[in-house]
Amino acid sequence: MSGEARRRDDGLDAARGLGIALVIVGHALEAQFLDRPDGTFFTPSFRIWQAIYAFHMPLFFMLSGAANRDIGEKPFGEVLRDSVKLLLLVWFCHALIAIGGIGSGVMRLPSGAGYDVLLSPFVTGRGWSMSVLWFLVSLAIVRLLVHALLSRRSIRVTALAVAAIGAGLAALVGPKGETLYQIATWVPGATFFAFGVFLGRHPRHLPRPALGAVALATAVALAGLDRGCLWSLAEVCPAPGLAGHAAVRMVFGNYGNLPLFAVTALLGAVGAWSLAARFGGANLAAMGRASLTLYLLNGASLVFLGPVGAAVATTGVAGVVFHLVWVGAAVPIHVAMAPIFGRAIGRLSDVAGRLAALVFAGRRVPAE
Repeated sequence: MSGEARRRDDGLDAARGLGIALVIVGHALEAQFLDRPDGTFFTPSFRIWQAIYAFHMPLFFMLSGAANRDIGEKPFGEVLRDSVKLLLLVWFCHALIAIGGIGSGVMRLPSGAGYDVLLSPFVTGRGWSMSVLWFLVSLAIVRLLVHALLSRRSIRVTALAVAAIGAGLAALVGPKGETLYQIATWVPGATFFAFGVFLGRHPRHLPRPALGAVALATAVALAGLDRGCLWSLAEVCPAPGLAGHAAVRMVFGNYGNLPLFAVTALLGAVGAWSLAARFGGANLAAMGRASLTLYLLNGASLVFLGPVGAAVATTGVAGVVFHLVWVGAAVPIHVAMAPIFGRAIGRLSDVAGRLAALVFAGRRVPAE
C-alpha cells in the first residue's frame, strides 16, 4: 500500500472512530430526556443530542462508501454475498440479544408477543432487539443499490435498483415510523454512500480542516432550527417522546425539514471527516478499526443498561454526578470492553461469512 493510501485509510479510520464516539455519547445523553419514567426532559442534553443526530449516521454511510470506493468494479455476486453476510450477522445478534433480554427479564413480553419480538424482525427487517441494527440492515441494501447504479452492467439489476429507490422516496415523505427493511433510509443512505465512494476515490476534494471546522460548526448551528416539518421551517411538527421538539432519527423516518437535513447532514459529515482525518490520531483510528464491535456493544448496553440511566434523577448532587459520569465514561468503558466482545463478534461474523458463501456456492447470480 502506498504512503498516500495508508494516510487516507488512517484518516478514514479516525473519522470512523469519531463517528462511533458520537453514537456512544448520543445514546448516553438519551438517558437525560428520552422517555424517562419521571417525565424529565433535560433540554441542554437534548440540544447536544439533536446536533449529533443531524449528521452522525449520514457520516457513517459516507465513510462506508469511502471504504468501498471500488464497489462499482466488483462483481454483483460478491457485493450480494457481502450484504447477505451482513444481514446474517444482524440476525445472529438479534437472536442472541432477544433471548438474553427475555431470559434476564429485561425485555418483558406481553402474552402472545413472542413471535413479534423473536421472529417478526427476520421477515420485516424492523423491530430488532437492538435498535442499532437498523443501520446494518440499511447498509446491506444500500450497498446493492449503489453498486447497481455505478456498475450499470445489468439492465435487470439496475431496473430493480431504480424501483427500490422509488419505493424509498415514497417512504421518505410518507408516514413516520420504522419501515420494512428500513426503506425510508435507502435514498439518504445511498446518496451519502455514493458521495463517500466519490470522496474515497478523490480524497483531495475533502475540505481542509479549517473549512471542515466551519462546515461542522454551521451544521451544529443549523440543527436547532429544525422543527420537524418536511418543507416548512415555520410550522412545528414534533417527534414522539421529545417534549414538543424535533430531531433527525433516520430509523423512524424522521428527517425533519428535508432541505435543512440535506445541508446539516452534508456539512456535518464532511466537516467531521475532515477534522478527524487531520487531528484524530492513533487512538481515534484504533476506535475506527473496532467500530463494528463498539457499535454492537453499544446496542447491547442500551438494552441491558439503558433503563438504569433513565431511572436515575437528573437533579440533586448525586443525580448530576451520576449523569456526568454516565456520559463522560461511556466511550472509555466501551473501548475497554471492546477487545473482550470483539472476539465473539468476530466469530459471529466469520460464521455469517461462511454461511453466505455456502448459500451462493455453485449458484448463478443475475448476469452482469
